Amino acid sequence: MSEKSPGGANFAGLLERNLKLPAAAPKVGATKVETLTQVAVECPELCPRYTARVIRGVKVGPSPAWLQKRLATIGQPSVNNVVDITNYVLMETGQPLHAFDLAKLHGRKIIVREARSGEKFAAINHKSYALESGMCVIADAIGMTPRERGAELERRLRAVEKKVREAGDADQPDPQAQARAEQFIARAEQFEKQAAKAEAAGRAKEADEARASAAQWRDWAQTATRAVAKKR
Repeated sequence: MSEKSPGGANFAGLLERNLKLPAAAPKVGATKVETLTQVAVECPELCPRYTARVIRGVKVGPSPAWLQKRLATIGQPSVNNVVDITNYVLMETGQPLHAFDLAKLHGRKIIVREARSGEKFAAINHKSYALESGMCVIADAIGMTPRERGAELERRLRAVEKKVREAGDADQPDPQAQARAEQFIARAEQFEKQAAKAEAAGRAKEADEARASAAQWRDWAQTATRAVAKKR
């Protein structure tokens, strides 16, 4: 079995049984997540989709005994109730989760981006790792000014454009070109929605910036689409 297969599916396959996942039906409040935090996916080819949910009234502490025991059976040490439940869901469904303290989330924003070459990452095991470009990072807005973030995103877009154009000139079609085009269009639509919301709220500057970003993503989508059409 593939190491990327969901953990629960692996066990079900070994036992030759059908996997039954519990239905996810969390209680939903009246406050919209977008008013509390935002998600920006800057590398759709590394992570095409990332969603967020805010949970209130959480008290960090030891996990109940049943959860600690279940994690122990797969060699996963208990950390606390928040970390443990994310690991439990990961092992059950194969879906990675990230838990953040909303009060410590810089900029109240989750940014999914490509790692900068040589960037240092302090892991939960208290060890520091040097990241490489091409790795996907789930971060907040700390460490970079808006100008630096803009420059980094522009660098990434240029790199993507170069890769797509090279695929269009190659003798063999790039099987990922169509997927990239669809991802870029989805990203453009996200910015267009942000622009509409900002304009409705009277935030003209934010709306203009979002529209500019949407236009940029649509430009890359057209480039990718041309590369696909050229090979047909």
